[in-house]
Amino acid sequence: MANAPVTRVWALLTDPERYDTWWDARTVAVEPPGEATQGQIVTLHSRAAGIRWPLTLTVASIDPIGRRIDFAGRFPAGIGMRNRIQCTPVTADRCRIQYG
Repeated sequence: MANAPVTRVWALLTDPERYDTWWDARTVAVEPPGEATQGQIVTLHSRAAGIRWPLTLTVASIDPIGRRIDFAGRFPAGIGMRNRIQCTPVTADRCRIQYG
């Protein structure tokens, strides 16, 4: 649950340049730049165990009406992932953020 309006949270979720403000990785590049769009590639670096790890996320799909973004990710050692982030209004000042 976030103590923020759904429009504010959605604006943050659709701005890949600002992803590093809410997760533990630094945004290196966004291609093409701008608001999140299907096919957009976000390149990141994360640090763990003193090593800088390259990460790549692709916006697999985006649904502005349902406020849902699906990501496909590539990580070192051939690890891949697919995740969805969705936010739903609860009240005018709060929303639910689901990740998985």
